[in-house]
Amino acid sequence: MNLVSRFFAFVAAILCVSAPASAETWLRADTDNFILYSTGGEENLREWALKFERFDTLMRKRYRIPMDPSPNRLTIYLLDDSQAVMQSLAGRNRGGVAGYYSSQLDGSYAVTQRTIARKGDLSGQEVMFHEYGHHFMFRYFPFAYPGWYREGFAEYYATAEFDEEGNWTYGKPPLYRGATLTGTRRQISAKKMLTTAQKDLTDFESYQVYTRGWLLVHMMHSDPAKNRQLNDFLLRVGRGEDRKSAAEAAFGDLNQVERDMKRYMGKSPTYIRGRQPITYEGRLDIVTLDDIDSKFEALRLANRRNAKREQTRDALEKLAEQAPERVYILNELADAQHMIAHSEAWKAAKKAAGRKVKDEDIEAGAADMGWALATIEKALAIDPDNGRANALKAEFLMDMARDEEKDEYWPTARQHAIKANRANPDDPFPLWLYYKSFVEAGDTVDPGARAALVRAFELAPESDDLRVDYALDLALQGDFGLAQEVVEFLVASPHSEKRGKLAIKQIEALEAGASYLEVSDMKLKEEDEEGETA
Repeated sequence: MNLVSRFFAFVAAILCVSAPASAETWLRADTDNFILYSTGGEENLREWALKFERFDTLMRKRYRIPMDPSPNRLTIYLLDDSQAVMQSLAGRNRGGVAGYYSSQLDGSYAVTQRTIARKGDLSGQEVMFHEYGHHFMFRYFPFAYPGWYREGFAEYYATAEFDEEGNWTYGKPPLYRGATLTGTRRQISAKKMLTTAQKDLTDFESYQVYTRGWLLVHMMHSDPAKNRQLNDFLLRVGRGEDRKSAAEAAFGDLNQVERDMKRYMGKSPTYIRGRQPITYEGRLDIVTLDDIDSKFEALRLANRRNAKREQTRDALEKLAEQAPERVYILNELADAQHMIAHSEAWKAAKKAAGRKVKDEDIEAGAADMGWALATIEKALAIDPDNGRANALKAEFLMDMARDEEKDEYWPTARQHAIKANRANPDDPFPLWLYYKSFVEAGDTVDPGARAALVRAFELAPESDDLRVDYALDLALQGDFGLAQEVVEFLVASPHSEKRGKLAIKQIEALEAGASYLEVSDMKLKEEDEEGETA
């Protein structure tokens, strides 16, 4: 893992986390665009909720995004300190992480600390504003932009501040970056940053992209003429022009850009101060969770990132015994049992394959879905129309239909996905499952299933899996150019580049006549991983 990934903990890999040893009282806040959980006090939670809503309003006004409440709200966990965040992320208290963000098809979420950072240290608020900048870009921006712009954009807004009346500023220097912001030696050049794929940078250069990207974005936004150059560059790259040609056409002499950056860095830092305060008059409901629900939220967070899920599963089983009528506990237990079943199937396949076979080449057998299916049946017996329970049963049946080659499960799975959608129309997960029940069964995709996929992508474009499936479906319809544009978002990111490159290979295979089932089994070859992706 490179320095950037370690610093921001934007992790796609599965990491260990232990189930909480003791329960704290949790509070929940519901606003127009967020669901927040906190182990702190009510007033502190209210302050955080207002910060996030004001920041969302600031970003929407800045980029002329409609102010309609989000139908698919982001969930945020506010923990005691950086050690608690580290425990939730990696299962250990050593070290410190101020916060992290994870984009998920069944619910994107973020975790941060409530404590105020020392001057010059990275605060939980700055991490959240940075990561929400990425979330916002995925949700509302049309193109895949280079890594330096995405990180510079996120850093530019990360230092936004709001007072109690809603007065605001943004664009202050990210002082928590220390010497990489102010140092003059070993700086990545503007030319290299503008023309080189992030995967081809060293760890130190990748880390510098945050501060140098911030400086370039700040400089461009502070000068109308330079801002027009930046917009020209972004449009060119977004339309598929290679980075070097786009940079030279938009900015001219790239060495002059470097000289301009050095001069700009030597000036007194400027920032934007709002003329009018940002007020929030939408929904803000806060409730204190009881002991059972407080334990549940801690376990749900653990289950999201837990490689040692057996501990979490056991704790969920005990909790379900204490509150057998609470369907959402059974749902979470079934989800944990489902993931453990697949993990055990993979481990058995790995053992049978031997040490010489690479992990990525191991084909896991059918997972034993008995426990997970039995648990979800208990949930549905209590609440037959529960959206989450129906979605999970659809997913389990689809796994069994695919892995055990039992085609009779597909229609039943489809019906449960429909019931889940009726219960939660703005949940992208059942919509995606409904579409997948056609393509994975090898059936003709009807217009309703295709419309479901489009709507799911509208609701959660930050999900890599959903983005890939949307792109592959465009390719199935013959729109190969647009399909490639959709997955360029992934190729441009160091966190999802390999998945994006594989998606491009899959699109090319579909164009050559392959079926969806054939391309779904494709893997990226080593020679493809080493190629240029600029």
